Amino acid sequence: MILGIDTGGTYTDSVILDEDRVFSKGKALTTHYDLTKGIRESIDALDKNLFPEVSAVILSTTLATNTIVEMRRLERLKEVLIGYDRDFFLKNISNIPEWLEFEFVSGSIDVTGEEVLPLDLERIKSLEVGDYPLAISGYMSPINPKYEMMAKDILKSKSRYPVVCGSELSGELNSIKRAITTGLNASLIPVISSFIRDAKRVLAEEGIKARILIVNADGSITDVEDAMEKPIKTVLSGPASSTIGGLFLSGIDNGIIVDMGGTTTDISLVQGSAPLISSEGARVGEWELLLPSLKMRTVGLGGDSRIHLLKNSIEIGPARAIPVSVLGKTFPEIKKKLKKTHNSSLVPPNEFIVKLREPSFELNSIERKLMGSLNGEPLSLEEATKICNLSHPYILDSAIKRLEEMGIIIRSGLTPTDILLYLGECEMGDPSISSIALSAFSKEKEFPQFIKKLIIKKIATEILRYLFFLDYKDERIDGLLGKLINDSLDRRFNLIETGIKLPFPIVGIGAPVKSFIYEVAEMLHTSAIVPEHYEVANAAGAGWGRVIRSIELEIMPIVSSAMIKGYKIRGLDRKFNEYEKAKNFAINYGSELIESQLKKLTGDDGEIKTEVIFNDSDETALKKVQVIGMGKIQ
Repeated sequence: MILGIDTGGTYTDSVILDEDRVFSKGKALTTHYDLTKGIRESIDALDKNLFPEVSAVILSTTLATNTIVEMRRLERLKEVLIGYDRDFFLKNISNIPEWLEFEFVSGSIDVTGEEVLPLDLERIKSLEVGDYPLAISGYMSPINPKYEMMAKDILKSKSRYPVVCGSELSGELNSIKRAITTGLNASLIPVISSFIRDAKRVLAEEGIKARILIVNADGSITDVEDAMEKPIKTVLSGPASSTIGGLFLSGIDNGIIVDMGGTTTDISLVQGSAPLISSEGARVGEWELLLPSLKMRTVGLGGDSRIHLLKNSIEIGPARAIPVSVLGKTFPEIKKKLKKTHNSSLVPPNEFIVKLREPSFELNSIERKLMGSLNGEPLSLEEATKICNLSHPYILDSAIKRLEEMGIIIRSGLTPTDILLYLGECEMGDPSISSIALSAFSKEKEFPQFIKKLIIKKIATEILRYLFFLDYKDERIDGLLGKLINDSLDRRFNLIETGIKLPFPIVGIGAPVKSFIYEVAEMLHTSAIVPEHYEVANAAGAGWGRVIRSIELEIMPIVSSAMIKGYKIRGLDRKFNEYEKAKNFAINYGSELIESQLKKLTGDDGEIKTEVIFNDSDETALKKVQVIGMGKIQ
């Protein structure tokens, strides 16, 4: 048997299962201030008589995904860029977070892998290293990672923190995306390492002595030691598990999987009983990352999405907030604060500031005043504004932005969870507090249903964006097309009647999904399936235990004076006189590598499939050897 554990933004789920069925399941709130509490409570709900039969524990988590989407809790770091043009790079990257510092170092390698300009070793040696991980990305490192490795050796000798190179994460040549992927990877190391350590500690205390593995973005499984160095691979780990879990629990061959969690809603397509895999990378929040992943759309919309007013509209998400009704169960005194008359008609009296952890960086004067007052119960926005000597809560918003981004504080406010609690469709939280918060937000009786309909339409629209992208490589549904789709979803017709119908069912999983998915399916003229154990589908997907490993090796011609002088394999220091020798070496090398990886994870060699992709019509074209291995965790 396998124990699957999924730590999401709101819930931590645990499932014990085998190839065919779920034997026991547990669910608990994710405790962000101490992940061990949520993991322990989730495991404690399981049948402990089954623990001796557990042969492996497989983890999945939305921590990396949510961290990037919300841009919170990311640690300060330095990224060394070798051979990059500073002006070109900075021109092509926007919204550089304040925690990411770039160091540009000279040293270039050409497209054939040959050295053009020596690496500036003195510059590398002079770089200051702090108490944070380091990232290194070489402009042509997928062709020849030599300069990355040289820099890594020097910096590793100076730092007690991990140093990770871009070529260790991706073999793709897109230098901008690779640099971002590498930087975010280094920044996520403390987050994921802490999560893994917490899980190990709880499992040891519970007497579960099985191997521990973790799900990657493409649904594959790897050991936790690798994940602690390359946590970026666990981005979309939770969503990948949800897709696999939805497939496992529903038994469908074709359909849309919609997983609605606390922070995000993840949309994916399965065809022929298998999820779609993208080799083009993954988009998470505003970032495009170079890593293999399931083809899915992640939207900042969940049960804990913050509902807040804009000038002429209401926005739901992408930021997460603690549902005010849930906060009220822990701090009942906030009910009194909610009932008090609010001085500002522009800011609803339902938002509070909650301390998550102590800051590890120097605070400015406003931040110090706020943190000095957050030692007990949460502060309302109005209280916090007065403490910080500011004239209006909206000024406070920008003043404390950094504390929110770094995961030091979090807001509590009105969320879809509060709406569902008020409507009697959720049991979490204090209903009286959700009622007070709602009345403070809007006096309209239909407001809760209005918010619910907004969410339903948002999910339906995002499904269509996802499918439009798969069909036409374009997710835009604006202009006339957008109006037609909007009118169709609202069933608002004038002279032209439009309709949208999906040719397959929608599978809804995740705790809040039951309140929305049937009406989403109705909008899209299809059926909805909410399978048994839908609320723990992520953990079930993790525990299903499929292992996939692949490697792609490129055989490059060595060209001199317009003539082919031999061949080499990209990223490897080997040269061959003949193409066939290079190809055979790539097949053997790839197969042996995949076999060893599978053996480490499954205990046997798994099933090895070798595929050779090349174009005979053009001798100068890149030849690709792809080796795929498959296995099952026992």
